[in-house]
Amino acid sequence: MPGPLRSWNTPPSEAVLSDNTNQWFAWATSTLQAVQAPLFPPPTPVVTTISHPSAVQVVWNEVGSGVTSYSVYETDSASAAPGVPFATVPANTGAASNSVLRPNITDMTTRYYTVIAIAPNARSSPSAAAPGAALVSSAPTVTVSQEPVNQGGVGGGVGGGGGITGIEQRYNY
Repeated sequence: MPGPLRSWNTPPSEAVLSDNTNQWFAWATSTLQAVQAPLFPPPTPVVTTISHPSAVQVVWNEVGSGVTSYSVYETDSASAAPGVPFATVPANTGAASNSVLRPNITDMTTRYYTVIAIAPNARSSPSAAAPGAALVSSAPTVTVSQEPVNQGGVGGGVGGGGGITGIEQRYNY
């Protein structure tokens, strides 16, 4: 069986038809292209959470594939279907991950967070629900430094490190 006679990526234009008919073909083609879903939807994001005092940070990987934004949902159980998103976050193009902070949580109840990637004319499947609970508001806040941990051979935090190089300590007892 032969394939289609005409590709529908562009509207047909026939000299024997009126301008109005050709304009209608252009409108119909652009409308069909706008509503048809791509063959493959974007990949599903992988989600995790970070607890903060009175807040939960929802973190997920950037899935690429033309994704323009992400819808972030909060539910009371892992099996509940997502309803209305509490946030819609623009894609962080060129980055490895993205996140949003869910603030003003006044209890320590575990909630479940789901993310859906949104691309033009397509959505990913909902991610697996990631549990998250806020810390009590009186919990100490740990400030994260933006400076490298191991400077000039001194340190020893993330990534290891050592003591002061070139100095030997001797103890006389």
